[in-house]
Amino acid sequence: RPAAGDAHGALVLLHGRGADEHDLEPLLRVLDPHRRLVGLLPRGPLALPPGGAHWYVVRRVGYPDPATFEASSSALAEWLDATLAEQGIDHDRLVLGGFSQGAVMSYALGLGAGRPRPAGILALSGFVPRVDGFELDLQPLLDLLDPQRRLHGYTPRAPLALPPGGAHWYAVPRVGYPDPATFAEGFGALQEWFDALPFPAERIALGGFSQGAVMSYALALGAGRPRPAALMPLSGFVPVVEGWEPDLAPPLPPVVAAHGTRDPVIPVEFGHRARDLLAGAGADVRWHEFPGGHWIDPGLVPELRAFVAAQLP
Repeated sequence: RPAAGDAHGALVLLHGRGADEHDLEPLLRVLDPHRRLVGLLPRGPLALPPGGAHWYVVRRVGYPDPATFEASSSALAEWLDATLAEQGIDHDRLVLGGFSQGAVMSYALGLGAGRPRPAGILALSGFVPRVDGFELDLQPLLDLLDPQRRLHGYTPRAPLALPPGGAHWYAVPRVGYPDPATFAEGFGALQEWFDALPFPAERIALGGFSQGAVMSYALALGAGRPRPAALMPLSGFVPVVEGWEPDLAPPLPPVVAAHGTRDPVIPVEFGHRARDLLAGAGADVRWHEFPGGHWIDPGLVPELRAFVAAQLP
């Protein structure tokens, strides 16, 4: 749908599973009633049961089929980049949106490693995909926490490739209790990488999400480990695992920790245990709960940004 005059940008809406390119046309009219933007409504390339157009095969919710996801995301990225170039519109003048499978694809296009950043993402009833061959680019999170780029930012990759895909720090036989062998492998590799950084631990703010939060606890609290300047574990827990023990002797790093009260992956009680363990040992713990699931609460970002700046002046 063309803009009414000179285009101020583009709005791309990606339909859900079993729908087609016309499904979100009414939403396009609602979101851009004055037609300031070029409206783009592509169709998923796959025809699959039970009918309609699809972006990928669904084997298990949250984990797209790698082959069909990779083919569709590559084709969609190629189409989008060519279309924007033809329209003379830069990616920073693009809003990407989608519903269901379309939300998944909007995350993939907007957050994938090596992809240009859109002005915004409207993800409705979707998830960030976990699938072989797709990686998130965490650079935007570093920029949110350190917008002046005063600090070097690092986002190491976990060393293990495990089902159902992606990179892992350890295998999960039971939440809260990592598999000892794979934890030792992941933690060993992480220690070696961390200790080789060109900064002392007391000049490093350390954070992570989910398994990354667990590993940040392990690095910061492990017996014999140097203390970082700050600790930011999000939706994680202090691991209980053979071969690793926490050292809670002072001084302990200041902590900002958060957890969703409806987290279905790592229940919030695990976060409570970590909070109480650290607070009981005398650590300065700032605890945040939010009414959500297994994700990072955007409302916490300003406090995390201020926390990093305060601990690393």
